Amino acid sequence: MKSFNKLLSFALALTLLLSALAACDSGNENQTETDTLETHTVSVEQTTAAEVETEFFPDIEEKDYNTEFFLSIQPEHNTFNQHWVEESDNDVMSQAVYDRQQKIYNYLGVEIVGTATLTGRDYADPFKIAVKNKDGSVDTLLSHVYHGIDSFITGNYLSDISTLSQINLNADYWDFDMMEEASINGKYYLGKSDFNLLWTFVIAYNKDMMDKYSDALDESVYEMVDNYHWTLDKMISLANMVYVDTTGDGQTVDDTFGIIGCQDIAFCGFLHSSNINIIEPNESGAYVLSAYNDLNKAKTTEIVEKIHELAKSDCAWFWKYNEGHISIGLPSGRALLSLSDTKGHLPSYPNYDIRFGVLPYPMFDEAQKDVGYRTLQWGGYICVPTYLTDRNMVGDTLEMLSFYSQDVHVAFYEKLLGKQAAESPDDNRMLDIVWDNLCTDFAQTYYGAFLDTQILFIVPRLTYEDTTNNLASFVAGQEKTINRKIEKFIALASKQK
Repeated sequence: MKSFNKLLSFALALTLLLSALAACDSGNENQTETDTLETHTVSVEQTTAAEVETEFFPDIEEKDYNTEFFLSIQPEHNTFNQHWVEESDNDVMSQAVYDRQQKIYNYLGVEIVGTATLTGRDYADPFKIAVKNKDGSVDTLLSHVYHGIDSFITGNYLSDISTLSQINLNADYWDFDMMEEASINGKYYLGKSDFNLLWTFVIAYNKDMMDKYSDALDESVYEMVDNYHWTLDKMISLANMVYVDTTGDGQTVDDTFGIIGCQDIAFCGFLHSSNINIIEPNESGAYVLSAYNDLNKAKTTEIVEKIHELAKSDCAWFWKYNEGHISIGLPSGRALLSLSDTKGHLPSYPNYDIRFGVLPYPMFDEAQKDVGYRTLQWGGYICVPTYLTDRNMVGDTLEMLSFYSQDVHVAFYEKLLGKQAAESPDDNRMLDIVWDNLCTDFAQTYYGAFLDTQILFIVPRLTYEDTTNNLASFVAGQEKTINRKIEKFIALASKQK
């Protein structure tokens, strides 16, 4: 995907070009040695201008469809007003989203009309009814990250996005790697592009508190990331540097901690950042439960044990989903590290008087350097229904929405980082690393097919238990059932048109 830094590079190139044009207008005085300098400068800038002129643009002709594009947004996993606004309220984010809609209207004659779906699993049935009745009320759905997805595919409610001729999956504003991970038998029912804004978990940290411990570190946390030293053990060692029993009566929510966060979905990502998927293809290409096979068993066990030990230590305060604990959040100033999501936590931090930074989830160890950082995404997918009133219009609109999302990304980074978006290029770069290395897991995307197994939540489920024996028994009791459900799901999905 296009990164914020690429936009800065383009702006710099444009600045240099304008400077060169200004120099050309300054006259032809002192044309001896300066002639050579000026000629060289113009030559360099002409090359830059050519590069600017050949900046990629989608192979979509300007049109006037004079119609509406109905965008249905599941609000839990796609922040509604970050994908569609009725009008700008002068907020930098809403203005960028509104401007994108205007560009679509000016170029295609298409007005984007956004509506919010029901929440939870309840959003799925109205979508199915709309597609089945062919009422044309949904041109594209931004889905929940897993609710409903399996039934959309097995019920033949979704189109293969790659069959829309206007969609260029080779363009860097489409996340083809993630779409490949979620594909079934070469069909791309689920789309990811720059239009889908980042929702995942990152490691946020208190910069002022980190400064107090900098003498004990061999390198800054940003250097750890850049040098591929940012590992699970390194994160745990940082967390263990901090614990203050503020009240003097043992660990309570009022103490100061090395690491805090919600222990449910935030914990799931530690497997994936360690380069383990719960379900993936085996040697023959069949999807199977893989997190505890012969190849991954020891590693998965070690990850679960490490998180288990961290959760039990004084330096950590983790809570279950929906328990809150706002008082111990990063803005309290009483936590060094925080498992923070980019949908709710991070956008709120600029509202507080705190200097914070952003890091990706850690690798398992430095041997993972060739794979790099991986971050489990929690945002919804672009879903195109099987029935469309105008297939060409939908294809054109989706391609241009994805292409025109660069400015929305810049505004999104500013929303996440506040004034630090301009003042801290390191944090922008960390968000680029996260955004450019998002991943998914068959066990997450199609979780609805395995819902009763709770397989997605191996790490949080076992965090507060004696891990090794329970993990082994848990997997042993589920493996045959899960593999049978995978096989059944794939068979049903393969029958769809």
